[in-house]
Amino acid sequence: MLLIIPAQTAPSRKTLPYVTFLLIVVNVLVYFMYQFYDGKRIETAVTLYVDSGLPTKERALFKRWEENNAKHKKRSSDDDADAATDDNDGDNKSDDDNDDKEVPQSLKKHDWTALFQQKPDFVLARNVLMEPAFDQAVRGNAGFQKDETWQEARRTFENSRDKISFFRFGFIPGKPTLTGLFAAMFLHGSPMHLLGNMVFLFIFGFALEAALGRSRYLLLYLVSGVLSHAFWWIFSSSLMPGVGASGAIAGLMGMYLAVYGMKRIRFFYWFLIFFGFFTAPALLMLPVWIGKELWGLLFTETNINYHAHIGGLIGGFVLVMAGRALRLLPLDEDYLYEKERAAPFKKALAALEKAVGDLDAEKATVQATALLKSHPQDETVLRLCHALLRSHADRALMAQFVKILLQASAARAPEELLLKLVEERSNHANKALLQEPRVLLALLERMLSLRHFDMAFSLWRELYAKRQPFPNWPKLTLMLGKLAGQKKEMTALNELTEALVRIYPRSEEAKLLYAYRQHLK
Repeated sequence: MLLIIPAQTAPSRKTLPYVTFLLIVVNVLVYFMYQFYDGKRIETAVTLYVDSGLPTKERALFKRWEENNAKHKKRSSDDDADAATDDNDGDNKSDDDNDDKEVPQSLKKHDWTALFQQKPDFVLARNVLMEPAFDQAVRGNAGFQKDETWQEARRTFENSRDKISFFRFGFIPGKPTLTGLFAAMFLHGSPMHLLGNMVFLFIFGFALEAALGRSRYLLLYLVSGVLSHAFWWIFSSSLMPGVGASGAIAGLMGMYLAVYGMKRIRFFYWFLIFFGFFTAPALLMLPVWIGKELWGLLFTETNINYHAHIGGLIGGFVLVMAGRALRLLPLDEDYLYEKERAAPFKKALAALEKAVGDLDAEKATVQATALLKSHPQDETVLRLCHALLRSHADRALMAQFVKILLQASAARAPEELLLKLVEERSNHANKALLQEPRVLLALLERMLSLRHFDMAFSLWRELYAKRQPFPNWPKLTLMLGKLAGQKKEMTALNELTEALVRIYPRSEEAKLLYAYRQHLK
């Protein structure tokens, strides 16, 4: 067993894969709310086959059909062996060999009752159900063509069988339909088949959804799923239905390699008992993944649809490469190269943390100034700057720090640091800057916007004590007075009203605040 999957990116809050989650939910719901009842449908079809008397008419015919198939397969196998010996180039399997198709497991592993297992008629019915190609042999039988009762019983059985999800919505190369071409990628043969596909859908889906955009990602997923079934159709005329999302997921694998191109990315590998990580250009994995599927197609006997896997891989890869070449498929470069761009920042951040920890103020100041300029909203950078500035006076860095905090959104971290700054301003290492009127005014405006009355009132008093006219003084005093009234701070409201009436007695703000105080009395 060989497994190679990318380990380059991880989902984050800003790149939550909503479409991928939706696809997973749809697949799970289809299986457990629709396909879950296939057991009952299979039982109904098998019972109908037995009760209609078809075993009596078809037992000998089915036995001869199986023997002919066995002989045909043996001849094909011998021919393949001879060809491999002669020129080292074995032929593909016969179209009638359904072992390499994603045959629904419930057709092979249905929980048959003891009665079904013991009675030959029920065993025959189960086997006939698993071999839709036998329908053609029955129709070609001379006795069937003359027996209307047989024909009617057969028609009734086939109608019942065709209600089973795999036959109704699976893709059948020998009888292709547009419905099957699309719907088969949402059906699965067993819970483990579903689980495996959903794990791989998530692994590749979240990265591609972020890189391609949700709508383009969904469209390419569906198209690659259709192409995977179409590729199988080219090489097979089988009448056994194929189901599963693995063709579309193989398309995602091809897209992933086309998106990253020759960029070196990290992969996880698992081979037998060996596992680990390695780094390689993404495109180098295309021949490896296709080679793995070709090996399975040519040299293994399973019910895995290797044709669909190969078709999906190639289809997804070509779709993205063509889209990029024609400039029809823009990619989110920030997401794709996030790790590379983050590496210098992480290194600089570690250096700043070390300088702050070593109490190397001069070195830390230079590094903090550069990081504040390049990453002004990063919480870790802001906290390190706050720790540095509490004990080290640097006017330029402090001015830059205060400006960023005042412009920041009311997120928890910037607000928390701003409150600490206001509380510490009287004994701060940079108190000279923090006590300048223009800085106090900016802090007052921000405290009012955050509705922190106590701190806003303290800043207002400090400004009022300077006895200097300031822009928006009446407006800010009115706002603070209304906040005082809402907080039931009547002593503060009186002080604010008297100051405003004394300094700006004819202003509209003074009249409004005076009326507001009178209303609250």
